[in-house]
Amino acid sequence: MSAKLIQPEMKPISSPAIQSIGYDKDHEILYVQFHESGLYRYHNVSPKVYDELMSDRHHTRYYDENIRAKYKGEKMD
Repeated sequence: MSAKLIQPEMKPISSPAIQSIGYDKDHEILYVQFHESGLYRYHNVSPKVYDELMSDRHHTRYYDENIRAKYKGEKMD
């Protein structure tokens, strides 16, 4: 039986499209809460990519260029 994934704490950010971001380091899952389209999760996102996303001043641009096109997002209910 696989372990149940628990959504990590979401950190609010200042972005026109993204409301908050969370990261499960143990499972390398990135969670992105958008203002309009809801919550998505992305598997196999390295800690380096998460750190770069969080430290970039332009979170939406970094997401568009480095996550959206490279990782398959799964919409959460």
